[in-house]
Amino acid sequence: MELQNARLLCLSLMGQHGITDHGFTFKWSNSFRTFGVCKAGRSRQIILSKKLVEVNDEDRVRQTILHE
Repeated sequence: MELQNARLLCLSLMGQHGITDHGFTFKWSNSFRTFGVCKAGRSRQIILSKKLVEVNDEDRVRQTILHE
């Protein structure tokens, strides 16, 4: 999936589920091992791996975002 499309998808899903209202933001990582991470502490971030987004389809990316 293209990175820009994944970013927009993530931000859209975050908005739909109301977590942006709680201060969550989106961030990229360069991880090869971890597809997605949710940091719910002070940093409040949903983090996706650029490398793994690029080699997966939209459905897999969507499922990862929803999991986080």
